[in-house]
Amino acid sequence: MKVGDLILVIIFSAVGGVFKVLGGVVFESKSVFVDAMTSIATLVAAVLVATYTRKSFAPADADHPYGHDRYKYSSMVVTLIIYAFVLGLLTADIYGSAGRPYRVSLYASLMAALGMMFYAGAIVISRRSGSAGQLYAEYTAGELIEGATTILSSLGGALLSYIIDFVGAVFLVSYFAFTTLKSSIELIELIADRIEPSKLN
Repeated sequence: MKVGDLILVIIFSAVGGVFKVLGGVVFESKSVFVDAMTSIATLVAAVLVATYTRKSFAPADADHPYGHDRYKYSSMVVTLIIYAFVLGLLTADIYGSAGRPYRVSLYASLMAALGMMFYAGAIVISRRSGSAGQLYAEYTAGELIEGATTILSSLGGALLSYIIDFVGAVFLVSYFAFTTLKSSIELIELIADRIEPSKLN
């Protein structure tokens, strides 16, 4: 991914994340809070992808006689570590909040919608990247799924019952866990240089 594209992705992600933090913290939506936390994780991941991508372009030297190309895998490993950490925090928060009523503001849905708009822009840019940015792009695409779920669940939480918002939060954490596990398996296969059986013949 080009440095200029990464900067744009970071800007779009940051602005989108600010709206989601407002919706989750200020306007008290648990589903928007989950969305905000994953957005922050995605933003940090984007910065790390940018850092390791720059390192991967460095020429060979005494310590790296074959070049620095494999630094792009480092960005994927660190990204997964960040997501796993955030997943643990969110799981603990959901568990601790179960059964505790709260009020959701209608503005939470608006913040979620504005955040999703900016993440849509980040996805368009991320999809043009190579393997170093594909993991980030996959999670950013997940932000759109989260955004749509968050808008509906927070709206239901504000108009009907907080339980709708809470169920949306549980779904988002579950989806985040699934995506993290799936990406971990794909990274292991990539590092292992596994060849598909169909290509062995």
